[in-house]
Amino acid sequence: VTSDTRAMLDYDFDVIGGCRLLQKFLHVPKIIFGIEENKPKCIRHYQALVAQEENMEVCPLPAIYPQGGEKILIYHVMHKVVEEGKLPLDAGAIVLNCTTISSIARYCRTGLPLVKKCVTVDGSAVRVPKNVLVPIGMRMRDVFEACGGFKEAPNKLLAGGPMMGKPAYSLEQPVLKATNAIIILNRKDSRSLEPTPCIHCGRCVENCPLGLNPTAYAAALEVEDENERFELLDKGKVQMCMECGCCSYVC
Repeated sequence: VTSDTRAMLDYDFDVIGGCRLLQKFLHVPKIIFGIEENKPKCIRHYQALVAQEENMEVCPLPAIYPQGGEKILIYHVMHKVVEEGKLPLDAGAIVLNCTTISSIARYCRTGLPLVKKCVTVDGSAVRVPKNVLVPIGMRMRDVFEACGGFKEAPNKLLAGGPMMGKPAYSLEQPVLKATNAIIILNRKDSRSLEPTPCIHCGRCVENCPLGLNPTAYAAALEVEDENERFELLDKGKVQMCMECGCCSYVC
């Protein structure tokens, strides 16, 4: 999913303009651009841009999923932990996506609301994967047709990325303002695997970005007593789960 990177490069004047508005009206003392290290062109470009601005800086980050998660971003950029039940503001941070910031600037400059979105179109069934500028409300079917259609029979449609994207059940569904990607997979890449017994290898725990224990949740869900089940889940801090899918993937 590279739509945000594309937006940062193509709409840099609005991204910087939006940051200036945040500084002026929200009295933000410092703005930090967190950009993953696998985007060197974007890092160099913004380092040159912020050199001309006050209280803005670029923080190159390891290209490790799910780096874009709010709590993960705050930890790696500010070295602060957003505790359970707390918001980024409690850690002294406001996390905004670059497309959101550029949209704020564009609205203040033109009076035009968000009517189009840069969207990554990808997946094993897509003929020509690319980033496209899509009107909000456009049918997903029409977006895929603009990318050459399908090179083989599509089997699964996702609104969003491959890990946290939500299943979409019809190509007639529209692109929404929060859509950053649409992915369509062939049968081979979307087949359901038969579940196997947990062997307690610990990989899900090792790979959880928040240090949670998914096996404890699985055990809690087997408990028949509802109150005891919720108590176990609450004790295991299940509400901190960001549903990144790392545990499922590594399993």
